[in-house]
Amino acid sequence: MEIFQIIHGHWRWILALTALLLIAKYMFALVKRSPFTALDQNVGQAFAAAMTVQFVLGLIVLIGKMSGGGFNSRFHLEHAFTGMMAVAMAHSLPMFKRSGATMKFLMGLILAILSIATAIYNVAFIRGNWFYN
Repeated sequence: MEIFQIIHGHWRWILALTALLLIAKYMFALVKRSPFTALDQNVGQAFAAAMTVQFVLGLIVLIGKMSGGGFNSRFHLEHAFTGMMAVAMAHSLPMFKRSGATMKFLMGLILAILSIATAIYNVAFIRGNWFYN
């Protein structure tokens, strides 16, 4: 089970990269008033997928801690719940599928920033900071 915790710990960098890509892409598109294309949708889906992988890895680690000892119900369940909120925000962009391009980019940007801010808080809560070893 320790391998899942290691992967879960390092996957945050994939998550950070996809978040930065999405934020840069959506900000650039907002400034240029670009249409919302399939590429934009794919970038949003990649970010949501990276969040989902991180959450599933975390659940595997949580189950391992519950079955093998070292489980702190308040600490680990709060971490899981906060992670679930970050994933929910990352998957919320399709709510705006009937909106115009500007609204899709703006809401995608807001949701991505809130989602990654929640993830950063979540890592800091469990480990002390985002850059732990």
